[in-house]
Amino acid sequence: MQISAVDKTTGRSKNVTITNDKVTEAKRYREDDERDQKCAIKLFEDEIQESITWLENNKCAEQEVYDSKLRSLEQSASQLMTRLNVGGSVRGGLC
Repeated sequence: MQISAVDKTTGRSKNVTITNDKVTEAKRYREDDERDQKCAIKLFEDEIQESITWLENNKCAEQEVYDSKLRSLEQSASQLMTRLNVGGSVRGGLC
């Protein structure tokens, strides 16, 4: 596949050839990213379920302990969203 690009400020043009190898490689990376995203979401869902179970079993815990658990869950959610937004790996070898 041939693609042409023109820099409107300088008028320079460039032709680029995209080979089947590059297309195949891009598809593989897309599939890896999709698998990583599904895995990360599953891991976070598991963490949420663990938190719910902990809450059900620790109704008399001190406020500080509840706050600590909440901060931990918020941090996990933040890390997940950051990784998903920048397209980084979220698996870390866990899936």
